[in-house]
Amino acid sequence: MQTLTDASDLLPVDAPKPVEGPQACRNCAAALVGPYCHDCGEDAAQNQLLPLRGFLAQTWDEFVGVDSRLFRTLRLLITKPGALTVAYLDGHRQRYVRPLRLYLVTSALFFIVIAWVQPYGFDAVNIFDQLETQGKLADFEKVVAQQNLTLEQYGERFSRLFNNAFSIAMFFALPGVAVLLTLLYLSQGRLFHGHVVFVLNYVTFSFLANLVALPFESLHQWLYVAIAMAISYPYLLLAMKRVYKERWEQTLWKFGMFVVGYFIVNFICIFVAMFYALLAAMGITLSGLVMKLLGAA
Repeated sequence: MQTLTDASDLLPVDAPKPVEGPQACRNCAAALVGPYCHDCGEDAAQNQLLPLRGFLAQTWDEFVGVDSRLFRTLRLLITKPGALTVAYLDGHRQRYVRPLRLYLVTSALFFIVIAWVQPYGFDAVNIFDQLETQGKLADFEKVVAQQNLTLEQYGERFSRLFNNAFSIAMFFALPGVAVLLTLLYLSQGRLFHGHVVFVLNYVTFSFLANLVALPFESLHQWLYVAIAMAISYPYLLLAMKRVYKERWEQTLWKFGMFVVGYFIVNFICIFVAMFYALLAAMGITLSGLVMKLLGAA
């Protein structure tokens, strides 16, 4: 029986033969020049079999590195409006969490907290209050009862569906917001990708601002909205000034245009999410609604 006497015997026949000696990448067999492989990017120091003590030390270093990078990213995002976008566009990216990942994590955290703090959801409460004011809540409750649901169950289901639909709608609407920035700063000739990064970082901050303002929602929803706007809008103005480097009078009117456009996008996303949640909470699909309308016609 043939025994394996060399690590290269484990490689397929057509695999590259490793370079002899310690200067060979253990991942792709390319010659190493420095601590990282120029071919596959493997860290030569980490791609070694370590004793338990070394393995635990390496794991701890990686954990602390990720934690410090997140802290460094959030600190720059919060304390210096627009600086995180500038750093990304200037190529300083390894020190910070990528914009899309930071947005997704913050968005998920925001909607988890919203669902935990307010099981009904803001819009479900508003709908019930309006129906009660109009004297139609009892009729709506009968419609809900036909689906074997109570108002509380409907509210919880509506809230969950609305949050999911709004988060998805907002994510896909972000490129549209970036298009608005492209038009506003067309003379600068910036790449569309840069505007997307700006929007991602701003919306990430706005999620954090909403989390800060959320405790005031128990007093009044408009107070919650006012505080969130008071935090996020000045931040947006300063971020636009730092990133796009135009005079204050130019920045101010473009800030106003952007706020209007962003508000319209938010309104459309809320409307779409609410329409979807109102139907889906009762088990009505959009295709089923269309078929009913066509049948009635």
